[in-house]
Amino acid sequence: MRLPLPPRAEATDLVIAAVAPDDGSEVRLTPKAAEAWRAMCSAAEKDGIVLWPLSGFRSIERQQQIIARKQAQGLSLQEIYRTNTPPGHSEHHTGRALDIGTPDSPVLEASFAQTAAFAWLVVHAPTYGFRLSYPENNPYGIRYEPWHWCHYIAPARPVVIAPYDPQWPQMAEFFSQQLQVLGKNLVAVHHIGSTSVPGLAAKPIIDLMPLVTDLASLDRSRVQIEALGYKWLGELGIAGRRYCSLDDADGVRRAQLHFFEAHSPEVTRHLAFRDYLRAHDEVVREYAREKRRAAELHPNDVHGYCDEKAAWVRGTEQAALRWSARSPCASAPNADGG
Repeated sequence: MRLPLPPRAEATDLVIAAVAPDDGSEVRLTPKAAEAWRAMCSAAEKDGIVLWPLSGFRSIERQQQIIARKQAQGLSLQEIYRTNTPPGHSEHHTGRALDIGTPDSPVLEASFAQTAAFAWLVVHAPTYGFRLSYPENNPYGIRYEPWHWCHYIAPARPVVIAPYDPQWPQMAEFFSQQLQVLGKNLVAVHHIGSTSVPGLAAKPIIDLMPLVTDLASLDRSRVQIEALGYKWLGELGIAGRRYCSLDDADGVRRAQLHFFEAHSPEVTRHLAFRDYLRAHDEVVREYAREKRRAAELHPNDVHGYCDEKAAWVRGTEQAALRWSARSPCASAPNADGG
């Protein structure tokens, strides 16, 4: 059974994001998508990767013309809709979708998936808000399109702060055990974040920090993580991380994975913060007050909530790192984090 494609409205606020290298045509996107595209291209270039913008915004009228031309060539609508979405349903209408190419690779062909550019996009594109729209065996019945990426803006989620739940460690253990599918590459799994601190009110989302021997090997195991229901979002702004999120059927966030290699300095930071809170009840009470303050200011925007308390978290992290350096109670990075 195939899912129906959602309707897509035409974007009206568009800017020239780039010029297509093949024919010199303007590639137009929404301002936010254009900004993200330029930032992503700049980052790719620093890594020796060249990304070509092949096409961006496409009007409903233009989509109708493409369909009509293919029908005139004798193709049925069923055949056409395996490669082109119906007018009014194309992501190109939104001004947020891009067809991407790279030198020495045929354009708009599945072989793009074998390029270094595609491998780079898989890891880094989510950091800039781009997602692969039509992976293999996608529920819409569209053929595999490794070149087609769309810019998404994460919706603002309401802030829910729940009293500490003694079942959170059990939930963390359940999610941790699922990750054993990664085999020998998995070194340890640490329960981090507020749900890992007894007595601390928190968003009821389990944060886990799985440590691996090799991120490249983890990237090759991406399908195993996605098979558990997680959305793979790449580094998402933190170098050396692989971030994955798990939502339930109602779209409620249940768990988040923050993969790092075992020797990453991010591991020390996360464990120091957690262990510092566990060892200092007065800091836990202070953090609870900071959470309530931030939630009152941003009750319907979890991103604003996190930004609001970020200064307190940074300051406490520094205190935690100083404490960890001289404390025998702090966890070793490869220890069982519970």
